[in-house]
Amino acid sequence: MSRSDKSSRVHRRLVALAASEWRALARIVVAGLVVSGTYLGQGVLTALAVRRAFEGDGVNAVIALVAAVVGLIAVRAVAMVWRASAAAEASVRVTGSLRRRVLAHLLELGPAWTSRHRSGELDATLVEGIQRLDDYYRQFLAQALVAGVAAIGAIAVVAAIDWRVAGTLVVVIVASIVLPRWHMARLKQRLIKVDDRYRNLAAEFVDAYQGMGVLRAFNADRRVGADLAERADFVRRDSIAFATTGGFIWGILGILTALGTALSLVIAAFGVSSGSTTPVEAFIILLLVGECFRPVWDLMMAYHFAMTSMPAARRVFAVLDTEPEVSSRPISTVEARETEKGSAGTPPAIEFTDVTFRYRTGDRPALDHISFRVSAGETVAIVGRSGSGKSTLVNLLLRFYDPEAGTISIDGLDTRTMAPDEVRAHCAVVAQDTYLFHGTVRDNLRMARRDADDGALHEALRIASVRDLVAGLPAGLATIVGERGTRLSGGERQRLALARALLKNAPILILDEATSSVDVANEQAIVASLAEITRTRTTLVIAHRLSTVANADRVLVLDAGRVIEEGTNATLARAGGPYQRLIAAQEQR
Repeated sequence: MSRSDKSSRVHRRLVALAASEWRALARIVVAGLVVSGTYLGQGVLTALAVRRAFEGDGVNAVIALVAAVVGLIAVRAVAMVWRASAAAEASVRVTGSLRRRVLAHLLELGPAWTSRHRSGELDATLVEGIQRLDDYYRQFLAQALVAGVAAIGAIAVVAAIDWRVAGTLVVVIVASIVLPRWHMARLKQRLIKVDDRYRNLAAEFVDAYQGMGVLRAFNADRRVGADLAERADFVRRDSIAFATTGGFIWGILGILTALGTALSLVIAAFGVSSGSTTPVEAFIILLLVGECFRPVWDLMMAYHFAMTSMPAARRVFAVLDTEPEVSSRPISTVEARETEKGSAGTPPAIEFTDVTFRYRTGDRPALDHISFRVSAGETVAIVGRSGSGKSTLVNLLLRFYDPEAGTISIDGLDTRTMAPDEVRAHCAVVAQDTYLFHGTVRDNLRMARRDADDGALHEALRIASVRDLVAGLPAGLATIVGERGTRLSGGERQRLALARALLKNAPILILDEATSSVDVANEQAIVASLAEITRTRTTLVIAHRLSTVANADRVLVLDAGRVIEEGTNATLARAGGPYQRLIAAQEQR
């Protein structure tokens, strides 16, 4: 598909999004036609006022025409406000609806997709990019709806006076639309270059300020700052080149406008000398020539806004067109009853049967024909070296991905026949990479259960050995934790995340390195509390620190995506196999 075809397709999709706002669009058209009509009327009335003044028709006649011109100006002012209001209303609603669609689709795409994209690029596309579409709807679409009608109306009035002038204007106006198009390809290329450099700059800038502490620690902040300044300078140069190319197009339009005006005046002057045109009609032509070109200038200016919106629109639609790796097919009524039975009574069993999975960027499988079962209410620890497939197990169980072969079941039900939300409703997770949102402690805890009262919050905090810490914060549960929880230590963040998972009270508990940032004393207290909690849950414990798996009913040792050893902690510790070697390696550190 050629670039022009792609642009046309993007335009059609953008216009289709605005179709639901047809009432506002109708207001824009009506208001735009009123504005154009007042300009035409103003030109005609001004010419008549001048004629009456020269012919000595009296002050009252001239004042009446001037008053009519003032009235048209007032009507135009009201119509312009009305048009701007309608355009803003349509733009806000369309971009708001699009933003909600993109957010919903992002949630459906999930971590499997977002993990492959940089945060700064996503922000430039999905936040600022959608905002840039406001120019398309507020400026371009509003003007495109009325430009053609306004130009035809102005030319029709001129044609009623002198068809030769009108014909000349048609030729010049068509040329002013066609000729710049030969230069548009170069302008679009420069715009794409600016946009690409800007997105890369945004991504690097986000990386830099998120990693500011690391940059300072390695004295790399000035070097990275200089690199960002160089990238910003490239954006500046490309932006200037884009503006220069756009200025050339405006120059062509200015020359053609001047040429059309001059030719019209010459033809009108010959008409006056030959007697086919009166001086008043020539004066009206002089005033209306500008109105014939006004819609073209407005449209070209609006097209500039549309062009700068195109790269953002393409990226937004690319996100919407991306198919989720995991199907979100709703579960049936029977399936829902089966899964509800597991969560309302005894905790569900989990089973991996001959599961194979590889990431898109990986050559070897992350999991290779792995099979194991976690019985209802059982606590199973999964250990192994980095890259052995431990976290991949969690990602598959939560349906962030689906296996390429084999099945994963909860209470005998294949998770692929369940909606991802239904699967995750059964699971509470404490991830290795703890994430807290900017907000209060209470807000972060209630992510797990929105209706939880403070009593339930304090109980979850007690089990996670963090209640005393929260009580000592300046505002207790109302304390702001900062973006990503930066106002708390790593161990404090991890314990809050554990409390959040416990508050959910799900029948499956997944602890992925849940105490990796906690000191030994707090770890022992948390492990003791979890021993009681896990009795009523099916629990998976992913751990590097083997001290956290002592209370597990079974231990699975993974290597290269396979279970290479299985048994109790005590049995494996004496077996002289991979598990014992892992223990020995940790004791030597």
